[in-house]
Amino acid sequence: MAYHFADFSAFVKKLATNDFTWLFDIIKKYAWGVECIIILFITLVVSYGEHLFYHRVEPRLLKSKRMWQHAMLRALHAPLVCLIWLLGITFSLDFIGKYFQGVHLFAAIAPVRKVGVIILLLWWTIRWIKEAEKIFLISKDMKYHLDKTTVRAVGQVLRILVIGTSVFVILQITLGIGASGILAFAGGGSIIIGWAAKDMLANIFGGLMIFLDRPFAIGDRITAMDKKFDGYVEYIGWRLTCIRNLDRVPVYIPNSFFSNMSIENPSRMTHRRIDSTMGLRYTDAHKIPLLLGEINQMLQSHPGLDHLESCYVRLINCGAASLDILISAFTKTTELEEFYSIREDIFLKILSILEGHEVSCAYPMTEGVLKVHIEP
Repeated sequence: MAYHFADFSAFVKKLATNDFTWLFDIIKKYAWGVECIIILFITLVVSYGEHLFYHRVEPRLLKSKRMWQHAMLRALHAPLVCLIWLLGITFSLDFIGKYFQGVHLFAAIAPVRKVGVIILLLWWTIRWIKEAEKIFLISKDMKYHLDKTTVRAVGQVLRILVIGTSVFVILQITLGIGASGILAFAGGGSIIIGWAAKDMLANIFGGLMIFLDRPFAIGDRITAMDKKFDGYVEYIGWRLTCIRNLDRVPVYIPNSFFSNMSIENPSRMTHRRIDSTMGLRYTDAHKIPLLLGEINQMLQSHPGLDHLESCYVRLINCGAASLDILISAFTKTTELEEFYSIREDIFLKILSILEGHEVSCAYPMTEGVLKVHIEP
């Protein structure tokens, strides 16, 4: 025990008389590494603090239905984490660069940091636009609710403006090009781009015309006059429009096609028309005035028809085998299933009126006597 105590006393005595200059020399020599580790450690702590803050606040905002605050936090989370690490890494490299003056690579750190900050701001802005689109689309409050086509069009225009502004600023920072030089380059390049991508530009301007003229919107059912497609508009992009046809198959149509074709939009109809012809027998011709009066009275009192529109029943033709009467009316609803139900009820009531007067519909008939002579 005394032996170990003597060794420990000798070690303490040696330690107390040592000036530790060698240790200070090492720390001084590798001070850049210590500073770098300290900065990265602070970066890690700040990043972890942001992570804890986001995962504690985000569920509360979602639960309290604070849509704008929640959207802002969601849009800011990922770019902010990248910004923290970008600043931490670049500042640590700056400290290293002070000790390596001859290395030109460290001179590029400041421009890289500026460009990175601009790109992260661009990323945050695009994410914020996307979150704002969601709020306008899902909001049931008329103060915020807009149709999908308008929201998507405004969102795409804002994205283009933000991206164009960011590229403009980055070119000025990295290359030092003035505004006049950038505009001159853009003017000359636009001629080449316009010639090489004229079809794409035609589709882009076609998409712009769709957003301005609004012949249809997302969710509308549209039909080409030449019957090339018939379906519901699912997405309107700058180059393509996606239409899901009645067989639930997506059809992608370049926007330039809509400039040269006629489109029907049944989704915007105000009424659906009942237009049917019924043939009666010539033997019941004397009952037709009474039948027309009762059928017309039934149409005028039917709750499913719009009586502000034309609603009538007329004898329109004396055919070779039948007396044809026309039934014409407009329903209040535009829903297809409800329209079929109203039309079915009207047809059944007409048949009931005909049956009450013992009137039958005409159908093709051949009368005559067939004689067959068999030779012996």
